[in-house]
Amino acid sequence: MNNFPSYYQKGSLLSVRTITSGSVADMSFKVVSAFTPFMMSQVLVVEPDSGGSTIVLKVFNPRFISHRFQSKHPWDPAAEVEAAQQRLHNTPFDFEFPHWPVREDRVGWEEWYFRQAKFSFSNEVAAYSRLRALQGGGVPKCFGWGTLNLPGRPISPDVLFLEYLNDAHSLKDVETKLITEPIVRALKETVSAFGRLGVIHCDLNYGNIVFLVGCGGIYRAVIIDFGSSCVRDDELDEEWDTIVEEQSDVVYLEKRLASAFKERP
Repeated sequence: MNNFPSYYQKGSLLSVRTITSGSVADMSFKVVSAFTPFMMSQVLVVEPDSGGSTIVLKVFNPRFISHRFQSKHPWDPAAEVEAAQQRLHNTPFDFEFPHWPVREDRVGWEEWYFRQAKFSFSNEVAAYSRLRALQGGGVPKCFGWGTLNLPGRPISPDVLFLEYLNDAHSLKDVETKLITEPIVRALKETVSAFGRLGVIHCDLNYGNIVFLVGCGGIYRAVIIDFGSSCVRDDELDEEWDTIVEEQSDVVYLEKRLASAFKERP
């Protein structure tokens, strides 16, 4: 990425305000590495500057949402400032999210990406809150959330603190011969539990199905990235069951696994 920022590079220190179990604190984290390319968020491996375990810091910085580069709407610092001012003064924008602004609306696009980042972050927080029973097993542990301090920017992007999955390989690059029937069964049990717990993943692509591989083979299968998820609100049981069946995370999982086995027997 040509505009990879200095503050995401290895060895950089990030100032983060943490919100965990209702308490707020300011901490510094050292960047160990970054997963690229960036998509809807930026996933960094970090460690506390004061010492401690390595974790994943998932940053929802609208500047680097991949859609910008596909649709030719690069980050506009002046427009970002103006959008922040409009929010501060409750000045309406000329579009209704999630609909897009017109192409020439620079301020509108900065606001759209800001709201998209907020939307993804909110989805993740809601999903992890619902999936506490699965954390540390079929989904990563979520330790809390907070905001990233970026001097000179009018916003402080939201962040999540997640378990670092060492030795992880996604479905797109793992050796399929390592995916045993017990591992497949564990994956299906995890995904089947989503709907019962009030979550639909909605984005079970190859990269979001992850296997932890050790010297004895795969020892854990994990579903990641809940930024596109749907979380139960006030739906009646029958209504929610219909939504779960229509979205059918389990069917999508089975299709992804079948394709992987077919492509790489």
